[in-house]
Amino acid sequence: SVRKGKKKEEDAPAKLLDDLFRKTKCTPCIYWLPLTAEQIVVKEEMRRRHMAEHERRMAEMKKVERERERARIMQQQQRRVTTTREKEKHKKRSVSGSSKK
Repeated sequence: SVRKGKKKEEDAPAKLLDDLFRKTKCTPCIYWLPLTAEQIVVKEEMRRRHMAEHERRMAEMKKVERERERARIMQQQQRRVTTTREKEKHKKRSVSGSSKK
């Protein structure tokens, strides 16, 4: 009987995966461990940094886009001015040419 007592202590049942990990309810089951408080803090900081970098890049892209749009509008205005001047020159030539006749 002394042996049986020692054997029972030595043969403590191994913990099941279900006891050691959390698992999904669907199949196939995926076992996982929840994050520790420290891991959560690190992940949140990484996320904040990533979001700040993303916001900075988006602001930079918007700035570049505004500059491109401004340059495009300036070119359009310059073309209009050039076209208007050419039309005026053409009219002057036509008027001065018709008065010579």
